[in-house]
This record gives sequence, structure tokens and C-alpha cells, in this order.
Amino acid sequence: MDFDSLFKARDYLRVTSHTPGDLRIKVNPAILSTPGFSQMPKFDTLPNGIDDVKVNIFTQTLTVRYQPEVIAPELLDELLVTTDAARGRVIVDDLQQRLGVTIC
Repeated sequence: MDFDSLFKARDYLRVTSHTPGDLRIKVNPAILSTPGFSQMPKFDTLPNGIDDVKVNIFTQTLTVRYQPEVIAPELLDELLVTTDAARGRVIVDDLQQRLGVTIC
């Protein structure tokens, strides 16, 4: 998945609750028809710092439990609201390094 598609996917996400270690996101089902969605990375094991991911198709929510000492909550907040693509790229690069994964 390329960075532009990942950055654009945020248009379909709305944070409903975020406390350090627990992030709940409402997902607009229209995301399923966006180009690049099928290329979203899939992991056989959870990345470093992610404890649990749950998807509830009935409430259209995604809940991520993570380790705030690995993933700074402020970084996630900023990634979801920044309109500066260059800053978004820096955050994604940082998160990829912290998580030990390559997303884009």
C-alpha cells in the first residue's frame, strides 16, 4: 500500500474514544470501495506494541489495544488529524520503526 492511499483512508475513520493504550475508531463502510483498500497490510501476528485488535461489524468499530510506552498516544492522535502529508509521512515512518513492520 502506498502512503497516499493510507493517508486518504483517514477520511473514512473517526476516533470515538482514545485513552493511552486503548483506541476506538468508527469506520465508514465506504472505505471498502476505495482504491488501495484491498492492499491494506495483513499480519499473521500482531506487530510489536499492539496487544489486541477487534473489529465489530455491527457497530462498524475497530478497537486497538496497544502499549503506550511503545506507541506514543500523542503520535496516533496527530496522525489521525494532521492535514500536513509530510508530517503524516514522518509519523508513519516512526510508527513503522516502533512496530517493526512495513506498511507503505
